[in-house]
Amino acid sequence: MSQDLVRARRGVSNGPDTHAEQADRTIVKLVRENDELRAAIARTRAYVDHPGNWSALDPRRTTILGLLDGGH
Repeated sequence: MSQDLVRARRGVSNGPDTHAEQADRTIVKLVRENDELRAAIARTRAYVDHPGNWSALDPRRTTILGLLDGGH
């Protein structure tokens, strides 16, 4: 069996733009994951910022908000 047939059965493209296609798929996947993470951060921030969930003077609230903003 030729290498081309083996590659085709495995779903590997033999086209000249294989790497470009793989890069495009990876970028799309990373953008989607990034959007999902940003949405999760926004939901967490909304919960922590909601009046009644945390006291404004609670040090945990300040710590969590700082971490959500990228602090250490």
